Amino acid sequence: MNGKIYLLVLLASLFIVSCFSINQSHQKQKEYLNYPINNINKDLNNVFPSLVMPQCYVTYRQYNFKLSENVTKKNIDDFITHQKKQGNINRQNSVGSGIIIASQGDKILILSAAHIYNYPQKIYHNFNKKNYQNNISVFAQKVAQKQYIVTNNEIVTLEKLVQDKSKDIVLLMGKEVTDTISLAEIQYKFGNSSQIEVGNYIYLFGFPTGKEIISNGIISPLKYKGEFIINTPFNKGMSGGAVFGLKESTPQVTLELLGIANSAAAKYSYLLTPEEEARTKDYNRNLPYRGNIFIKRKSDLKYGITYVTGINSIKNFLIDNRKIIEQEGFNLNHLIGAEIEDK
Repeated sequence: MNGKIYLLVLLASLFIVSCFSINQSHQKQKEYLNYPINNINKDLNNVFPSLVMPQCYVTYRQYNFKLSENVTKKNIDDFITHQKKQGNINRQNSVGSGIIIASQGDKILILSAAHIYNYPQKIYHNFNKKNYQNNISVFAQKVAQKQYIVTNNEIVTLEKLVQDKSKDIVLLMGKEVTDTISLAEIQYKFGNSSQIEVGNYIYLFGFPTGKEIISNGIISPLKYKGEFIINTPFNKGMSGGAVFGLKESTPQVTLELLGIANSAAAKYSYLLTPEEEARTKDYNRNLPYRGNIFIKRKSDLKYGITYVTGINSIKNFLIDNRKIIEQEGFNLNHLIGAEIEDK
């Protein structure tokens, strides 16, 4: 009888130890916290010197045609040349967010979302009339594009160093930077997006409507190769915003970059609109509009959902373009390490 009791006690002890070991192992696998913590204010404030608001201005020369002119893609260049059409100037702009990931001398390297700075070279709008769908009513051709950021002391022109449109990632390089106080490279490590879990707590830094803001949220169940979703509301200007997670580390919890917000939750279209002055003038809306028509880019945002390009996808992008980056004098070895799987 005593032997049986001893055996039962032994089995129960082994079961408890086993459960404890499994629980300990599970706890060790949890890399990022599911809840906010106190005393994180200093870390959050340390992000702001690395946060920038890139702006993009694009100039198009636009031509309007009559249906009777019978202009198509095949003859449009000859028609503009022979008719000596001057066209009208059409300017468009977009604003996004970005984070400085490296600096070297008077140069800075900014990580952002590629779609903010990708305007088509040519835009066509055809007549919507039966048997005339190939006839062009409005044609716009890009003649200039400029990206820049504004700091307290200067305007820094940016050039696109390298990009991947499919991943919505771009590196912007600024030269001859003198304001190194308000423009500083990121102080925190790149994380590992393959270790994130549903419910992990995140902070999103960006410039929605041009204002510097921190949002918070959690990682949602939906997850795709190279990106994930958070429940943080998305607004214009947030594209390229930095997403940070809370990493368990010794001696204290710290921030790690988990990705950047992209525009997968938005669709872009090009619409015909009246010129700006006509919008403010009083005119009879029951009569046909006779003024100039312009093409404008319009975004249809899906508010309440933010898609994030995961940091592992960003790391591999940086590794693939390491030579181009290093040719400009930037060293990212401490951030990217070796190639890893996109998850």
